[in-house]
Amino acid sequence: MNAAVTLPTILLVGEVAEDLRLVRQMLDGVEAEFGLRKSLEQAGQVFLEQQPALVIVCQEPAAVPAAEAEAPPVWAEYFGDSPVIFLASEASSRDPQRLQCFDAANLDYVLRPLQKHNLLPKVRAYLNAYRSKLGLQAALEQLYERGREVQELQDTFRKLAYQDPLTGLPNRLQFMDRLANAIARADRNRSRLGVLFIDIDGFKGVNDQHGHAAGDELLRQIATRLSSAVRRADTVSRLSGDEFAVLIEQQADAGSALAVGNKICQIVAQPFELELAPGQPLGLGCSVGVVLYPDHGRDCDSLLRAADQAMYEAKRGGKGIARLAPLAGPQADLPAAAAAPSLAAGLPGTAS
Repeated sequence: MNAAVTLPTILLVGEVAEDLRLVRQMLDGVEAEFGLRKSLEQAGQVFLEQQPALVIVCQEPAAVPAAEAEAPPVWAEYFGDSPVIFLASEASSRDPQRLQCFDAANLDYVLRPLQKHNLLPKVRAYLNAYRSKLGLQAALEQLYERGREVQELQDTFRKLAYQDPLTGLPNRLQFMDRLANAIARADRNRSRLGVLFIDIDGFKGVNDQHGHAAGDELLRQIATRLSSAVRRADTVSRLSGDEFAVLIEQQADAGSALAVGNKICQIVAQPFELELAPGQPLGLGCSVGVVLYPDHGRDCDSLLRAADQAMYEAKRGGKGIARLAPLAGPQADLPAAAAAPSLAAGLPGTAS
C-alpha cells in the first residue's frame, strides 16, 4: 500500500481485555490504524488532536431518562460526527429507553455474543463512508482552490488589460471605456464633461541623458503629480509614452477645465528629483489640450482627436500652457476661459 496514504483510525474504548482482543481479531485485515482508551473520558481527549473514522465502545449504551430522551447523549459530546458502534447485550436491545439513544445520527450497535459477520460489514461500511467523505472534502477544496486561482488570473488579466504596468494608472483602453460610460451619463443628465490631453515637454532629453530607467522613474513621479492635481472622481490615464489624459465629469465647463489644465502645467513645471540622477533637479513642462463634450465631439475618438490637436496648438503657442480647442459654429463666440469656481474650488491649490 502507498505509504503516503493516511489510514483511517478506529478507536476502541473499553476495559475488558477479552472484548478488545475479540474485536481486534474480527477486524484483522481491515486497513486502519487502531487506538485504545479505557473510558469515554479518555477517548474524548483524542478528539482534541484528531477525529477518528470510527469509535467502537465495548460496553452497554447508557440508559437515557425519558425526560431527557431528546437531549444528545453524553458520548455525542466526546465524538462529534464520528460514528459510534456499541457492543450491546440482547437484553439491552429490548430496552426502549436504551434504544432511543440509537435514533441519533452516527450511533449504532452490535448485539452480543459478538459475531464477525455482524461487526465486520458495519465497520467496512463506516470506513467506506469516511473515505468518501474525505474524497468529497478534498474535491471541494480543489474546486475552491481552482476557483480562487481562476479569480486571481482574471484579476491579473484585468489589470494587464486595463492598467498601465509602469505607473499603475488606467491605460488607454480603460480610459476610453470610462469616457464612453461618462458620455452615456452626460447624455442622460444633459451635462458636460471635459477631456484633457497632456504631453510632457522635454521628456525625451531625460531618456537620452540619464537612460530609460530614469525615464521610467520620472513617468511614475509625473503620474503621482497628475493624480494629486484632480479630484478623486476624475480619471488620470497614461495613454502611451509621455502622453497622459484626464477625464472630468462633474460641473465641467470651459473655464473649470482650463483651470485644471493650468494647474497641471504648474505642478509639472516644478523640478523633479530622481534617485537615478541624484543632485540633478530636472526641469520639465507640459502642454495641455482641453475639449468639452458635447461641444468638441460626440464620441470618444473625436473628443480625443480634438484634444490632441489642441495640445499641439499649446505647443506652438509656447508650451507650458493649456489650450482650449476652438468651437465651430455659433458656439465659437463663447468665452474660452471664463472663471468657474464651482470646479476650481474643489481642487487643492487652484487659483480662483
